[in-house]
Amino acid sequence: MALHENGKELSTRELAEVQRLFQRNAKDPAFAVVYYREMSPKGALRFQAQLSIDASSGDDTTRLELAQSIQKDMGLALATATGPSTDKDDAHASLREGRAYLGKEWINDLKEAGTQPLSVGLDHAQPVGYQVLASLLQHGTYDRRFLNPIAQDMVTLERKGASWPVADPHQGSQHFGLNLTHKETPGWDPMTGLLAAFGHSPEASTTFFSGSTGGGNSDLKRLSNLDFFLSEDSGRKWLPDRTSGLTNPDDESRIPAKRALGHALESATTGRPYGDDGPLRPPTREQANVFEKVVREFGSHPDSIKRDGSLAPLVPSLGNMSAEYMYDIQREFMGGSGADSYFRHAGADANLSYKEGDALEAFLQAVAENPGAYGTVIAAQQTVTTAAIRGAIADADGRTLASEAERAAMPGARVADSATEGKFHAIAAAENGLQMIAEYNNSLAVTDKWVGRLTAMAAIRPPSTRLAASRLSGAVREAAMGYFEEDGPAELEEVEEGRRNYVLVKRSRIARAASQAVQAAAQQEGIPAGPRTPAAGAVADVYMTVNSTLWGSVQSS
Repeated sequence: MALHENGKELSTRELAEVQRLFQRNAKDPAFAVVYYREMSPKGALRFQAQLSIDASSGDDTTRLELAQSIQKDMGLALATATGPSTDKDDAHASLREGRAYLGKEWINDLKEAGTQPLSVGLDHAQPVGYQVLASLLQHGTYDRRFLNPIAQDMVTLERKGASWPVADPHQGSQHFGLNLTHKETPGWDPMTGLLAAFGHSPEASTTFFSGSTGGGNSDLKRLSNLDFFLSEDSGRKWLPDRTSGLTNPDDESRIPAKRALGHALESATTGRPYGDDGPLRPPTREQANVFEKVVREFGSHPDSIKRDGSLAPLVPSLGNMSAEYMYDIQREFMGGSGADSYFRHAGADANLSYKEGDALEAFLQAVAENPGAYGTVIAAQQTVTTAAIRGAIADADGRTLASEAERAAMPGARVADSATEGKFHAIAAAENGLQMIAEYNNSLAVTDKWVGRLTAMAAIRPPSTRLAASRLSGAVREAAMGYFEEDGPAELEEVEEGRRNYVLVKRSRIARAASQAVQAAAQQEGIPAGPRTPAAGAVADVYMTVNSTLWGSVQSS
């Protein structure tokens, strides 16, 4: 990096050598620590800024690809250098336990560099350190002891009124990107990269969204970090992330940061990095608390996440979170923590009972206005309902079979009913209703993904839940496709007839899906379901009870 320090632009050949160096060593603690220490925080950030702006504003695709690779590996190296090892089998453990990692002193220097302008030789592009740092943070998994102090400092700066510089849009149409990974996100809003880092770093994300900024020695009133990012009243003023059109309040360049916020919340509430398709993990108390607060905020202010809401880009993530906490959601609809054991799961329970009233229903309705989130919620709901019904009838005798099946079916029916409300409003407001219905139908394809993940989370494993996931998946898929997939023209006509008629038709279909789950459960449990048997009576009773209960809610609404 001596050439860079002397102000000489690296040739393409020299840039390729730097790229190979980082590719080979980004995850080597010894290399990563030495590199960032010798460069210093400001030197490393200035190098990255110069590299990014030069590569993104030109038309040399080779240099751009090299710069993209270096940016990614510099991020991975930063994560490596700032994460103290606790693994005694780590070959570098003795080195790192000897404080040969970037600890508090280096982090303090980074905070200072984060607020300072970085001279990159262009009058119209003067980023500050944190903007450049954010482009690195989106790569790698970060230790909370590094990431959280940086995040707190960035939030404090924003809350004190600091503004992030942008490239002057009057100097031409060049991209001038700091973030080379996504063209839609040039990186002038540093919160995008920070939130992406939280999306990859679950422990740090849970800790951050459980905490607050302000108070103590600060002149800021204490405000929870969740409120800062979620509240429309006291929270963040979202910035455009582009170099032109900065005065348009509806600028879509704000969306990537909000989408990254959704990914960070997924990470905070699930304990898994965003995009991880592995097994679900039992939630900790802290993770469940974050989910509770998210539901409370958006259940109390659902307009912010509806289709035209300011935080609508979060909704796909909210759908995923709802699916992972579907046991808690259905247990709440059954009566809360003292309710039946059919909805118990491994890990801490989320308490979704709020004094505000129907916050949970309002939350689910708003989430379901997004077709993808609707499909995720329905798949999870039908999976948990089907497993609960099987557990119920497996434990019941002929006298109690119908009543137990009804108790297990009703919470899921209420979830589906809330989702149906959201679906109605989305189709009714759509410019192309048939296209919207097709999107809702296509969203049901995620059924198989959620069956195996959610059945593995069940804390109680009666004979029914030991069934292979493929057998359970078949029953769930049949119900989802049979009762939630719709004929486009027919459904559009139902929507045009108005909400009341629409929900009446859908509630009958929800009831049929519940009764089918009873019939399928009886067959797979080996319980006779012929005419005049207790199982046949349970199928009929579940349909009648669910339908009449949901119909009654129409009458009172």
